[in-house]
Amino acid sequence: MRKKVLLGAAIVLAVLLVGFGFSSGMFFDETLTVRFNSYQELGNSDYMSLGWFPSDFPQNTVEIIETHDIDSNNVWIESFYKGSPGFGERKMEKLNKSELPRQFARHFKIRGKHIQYFGISEYEYLAIDERLRKLYYHRDGVLKSNLEMN
Repeated sequence: MRKKVLLGAAIVLAVLLVGFGFSSGMFFDETLTVRFNSYQELGNSDYMSLGWFPSDFPQNTVEIIETHDIDSNNVWIESFYKGSPGFGERKMEKLNKSELPRQFARHFKIRGKHIQYFGISEYEYLAIDERLRKLYYHRDGVLKSNLEMN
């Protein structure tokens, strides 16, 4: 009798774990990552026209890694830069790290007092590591969609 109860409990637990895995996207991750050696390589590909990169992404970037989530339209881009890390003509509002969305911190896991954080728009964020000459860009696709609906 005890074996049947334990077996039943194990089956129920397995079903719950599998159900949780499917509902949380653990088994079907819709996140894709692409890499480019330079902005020129990115520009020569058809990838720029797909909308994952901002049109004013700095052209002086190298070693570009772009990750996007198809379900949420969240985009994360990290790259090194040469020269100025400017981001087009857009105004960048300086932020505290605590003002960034959770997805930004969770994806990049960057630390240091030498890093500056900026808001580029209501749903775009940028961190600049001047020591490593690296930039981190995030577009919150969920927030962008919600703002566009209003």
